[in-house]
Amino acid sequence: MLNPGDRVLVHQTPGLTFTDQGLVPMPHDCSDPDQHWESRYLFDDCMGRPVIATGAERNPCHAEWPYDHESLTPITDGVDWAKESQYTIGMEVSFKLDEATPQYPEGAELRGTIISPHIEPNEWYIGFPTPEGWIFNRVVKESCFI
Repeated sequence: MLNPGDRVLVHQTPGLTFTDQGLVPMPHDCSDPDQHWESRYLFDDCMGRPVIATGAERNPCHAEWPYDHESLTPITDGVDWAKESQYTIGMEVSFKLDEATPQYPEGAELRGTIISPHIEPNEWYIGFPTPEGWIFNRVVKESCFI
């Protein structure tokens, strides 16, 4: 069972192949680093699929993606930067937006709740309320915390 913030190895198939059973995924090769990457488990979506962290380089508002449980392996070795951080899941934090959103200008000061550490060190996945009353999630760097 995965917990929010757990580091996971995401296995992706190298492609599809056509067999007498139809179109099927090619088997994953654990020795090929191009076929897996490190991420974090965030939460299960409304259909019970695990949602994992994805790169936030271009759009920190869309830094998650549903996957399937069979494609995730917990990572238990190595140092996890999040375990050494002063911040934890569920903690309320204030932060300044480092870029504008449709609801807020760049530099707006907001308050939100940490959902999970994200992939890169010192980046957190945070949920915060919008003026319309729904929760908006985005990646926030610790350097933006106030």
